[in-house]
Amino acid sequence: MRGDDEQDPSDRERDPGDDRPCPGELQLRQLRRCEPDSREENEQESDFREADARLPREADNRVHVRILPRHVAVCASRRKQPVANYTRCMVRLRLAGAVGGLVVLCCTASGCGSSNQATTSASAPRTWSVVALGDSVPRGTNCDCRPYPELSADELATSSSQTVTATNDAVAGATTAHVLEQLKSDSDVIGDVRSADVVEIEIGANDVGYSASCGTSVECYAPRVPAIEKNLRQIVGRTRELTSGHKALVVLLDYWSVWLGGKYAAAKGDAYVAAAEEMTDRVDAVINQTATATGSAYVDLRAAFKGPSYTFDETHYLSNDGDHPNAAGHQKISEAAVAVIEKTLHL
Repeated sequence: MRGDDEQDPSDRERDPGDDRPCPGELQLRQLRRCEPDSREENEQESDFREADARLPREADNRVHVRILPRHVAVCASRRKQPVANYTRCMVRLRLAGAVGGLVVLCCTASGCGSSNQATTSASAPRTWSVVALGDSVPRGTNCDCRPYPELSADELATSSSQTVTATNDAVAGATTAHVLEQLKSDSDVIGDVRSADVVEIEIGANDVGYSASCGTSVECYAPRVPAIEKNLRQIVGRTRELTSGHKALVVLLDYWSVWLGGKYAAAKGDAYVAAAEEMTDRVDAVINQTATATGSAYVDLRAAFKGPSYTFDETHYLSNDGDHPNAAGHQKISEAAVAVIEKTLHL
């Protein structure tokens, strides 16, 4: 760290008689002075410089913005060639919430006393969009309640003080093939996803739905699993194509059980429980692996419903059909999804 009396190298060519303030210094309360007049300010500037040094560099030297720990936003304008009296002024800001409202103030100057005005920019408040794709679980089937996609939007709106909407395009009974077709041919769904900031996807259970013909034979269902992985990767890929004009977070959610759960599964016998657990293992593994391979966020609902060791009885989260979440279940899913969204976005 520099001593109090050591001059900032970027200011060494400044006219000693020029004591005018940096551009915008009087307008921006938090703007750092070009030459700190105290050890505390000097140390803060040093902290900013260290953070600034970690910003990614690009060939075209564009302005970079990055969310740093402790909710510090750093703006730095890179010059292609060294410019005398170039000053970087940075502002500590508060992140305006869980999803949006990031306000960034940037100041660049060719030197102290320049006649140029400080540049300020603030992102105007806007509506954030959560879109859900999938089967009867995100749809809210057999639950006279608010489904988790809408609940997660509510939670994000509350924590961020922003307007967050939810569009539920999930369809009861859908398979991975159905969702992929939606993204290719349904103009309403395409439009919803294209403008989404967060896309929640829970799909795959119906691809391996229990049938009397296969019964509890895992090997009878196993050949269907590779198609789930293939379709799910294409679903994520298509989602990214539709949102390529802006940054959007894709969130993949798995299942606590792809068949009946809790006491309802137990009532079917040990063979049913064992087969249900094995098929859930396989489907959830595909979802997890796809999330990792595609850079998507992943929500482990099996852990949310059954605990980290997957041994708790999840009956209290299930509706009376034993297959779908009740109101408490949807609330639990929403909490798990929001926690992952906030962690992934470093909010």
